Amino acid sequence: MRSADIISLPTTRPDLEEFYSPNDDEILSATARAQENLLQQQKPDGHWCGELIVDSTLCSDYIVFMHWCGEVDAQLQRRCVRHILKRQLPDGGWNIYHGGPSEINASVKAYLALKLAGSSVDAPFMREARATILRLGGIPQMNTFSKLYLALLGQFCPATNNCTSCIPSGLSKPICGYPEVRSFGHGAISFFASMTP
Repeated sequence: MRSADIISLPTTRPDLEEFYSPNDDEILSATARAQENLLQQQKPDGHWCGELIVDSTLCSDYIVFMHWCGEVDAQLQRRCVRHILKRQLPDGGWNIYHGGPSEINASVKAYLALKLAGSSVDAPFMREARATILRLGGIPQMNTFSKLYLALLGQFCPATNNCTSCIPSGLSKPICGYPEVRSFGHGAISFFASMTP
């Protein structure tokens, strides 16, 4: 590639300094208050202790991982399912931060995990999830990383933007326990096929 072909992109907006001067009184005050708050919470030996709250995606990913490995810990899977369902929003989707709106990537991952864990697509919480996923635009609206995630699992073809398996069988590891199809089984594939408008 020639240097003339490289497009130079600025690292920050040129006008950013006008609005966010490091000497701005409001910024200095907010920074001082944040530092004081953290120092008040620090323990005498120097550590901090707080509750770690995670969204549903870690549990969704772990359920998918257990099925991909073919080593499902039933008790752990039940706990993950409870965590996912506890975080389902009233509109049927899942968010990625506390108080946030339903987010397409988290919602698709949660739906897939619940399906793999044995939830019926006819269960009310699954119907609500599917409706929200479709309302958010379905698989085509997912980010590149999530589409890659599905592609590596044999559930999405980025080349065609199609939600059917495009990965040759030798390149994708089958999900154990689903004899109908070599990847995630009939239910997941039909779900993904129905998520593209």
